[in-house]
Amino acid sequence: MRALQAGDHTLAISCFTRIIQVKPDFAEGWNKRATAYYLRGEYRASLDDITETLRREPRHFGAFWGQSSIFRQLGEYQRALLVLERLLILCPHLPGLNEQIFSLREQLEGGGLE
Repeated sequence: MRALQAGDHTLAISCFTRIIQVKPDFAEGWNKRATAYYLRGEYRASLDDITETLRREPRHFGAFWGQSSIFRQLGEYQRALLVLERLLILCPHLPGLNEQIFSLREQLEGGGLE
């Protein structure tokens, strides 16, 4: 976590990889490595680790939030909306969630996004 907070994403990825090797069922190891990949701009690697996080902890709202953010950055707006709608079932009172859903729906319906 210190490496991640210090912005040393390469070291953080290495540390979280070791955690995953030692304890592969630990969802948070996958989630933190996904975060490090995201911060390094490696969105596909981050999405792969988010998938692993959700495989181990299907209610991990932070993983869903991150997944949706990445899909938006990749221009995959419909996928981002689907993820947020799943998140709405898990955490209906998550701050900012309804606004994000509304914004994506409005843009998709209005033709502003594809």
